[in-house]
Amino acid sequence: MPEFKLEFRPAPINKWECEFATKEQGVIEITVESFTHSIYIRKADDATIVVKGKCNSILVDDCNKSKVLIQSCMSTFEICNCKRMQVQVQESAPSIAIDKTDGCLVYLSEEIVNNDAFSITASKSSEMNVSFPFGPDGDYTEKPLPEQFVYKINTEGGEPSITSEVSDLYSS
Repeated sequence: MPEFKLEFRPAPINKWECEFATKEQGVIEITVESFTHSIYIRKADDATIVVKGKCNSILVDDCNKSKVLIQSCMSTFEICNCKRMQVQVQESAPSIAIDKTDGCLVYLSEEIVNNDAFSITASKSSEMNVSFPFGPDGDYTEKPLPEQFVYKINTEGGEPSITSEVSDLYSS
């Protein structure tokens, strides 16, 4: 079995790499000292990783049953090729991308919920939920991210187009 690795690759790369983390290491803390640093987490299995500080970007790749908690991210927080993940943004991130992932629970901060520019993009993924503070008491509510859509072809008018709507399975 490959060994756990946590190392920082200095300029011009400016990247933290965390590979093969497991629960055996306990809670792994990465302290980011500059917003130019990026984070790459790969092949974590049942691990908990906490990123403190504001980083440039985060890529979580090929992880299983792990938790990733970040303070703040300036560009994309991406979860790719993962299973049964939990991720949390304590402060801010402009977007979260979920790709080829089965089972992902995303916890968002009130700051993100109030940011109209924030978005979640998902492709080839299933079992996705988002939890965020809502209401006067700020209690967290959890909602599913749709994975089924209805597509319609429109041939009226000049150029044909395709429209999509979320399936009725996700109506409240």
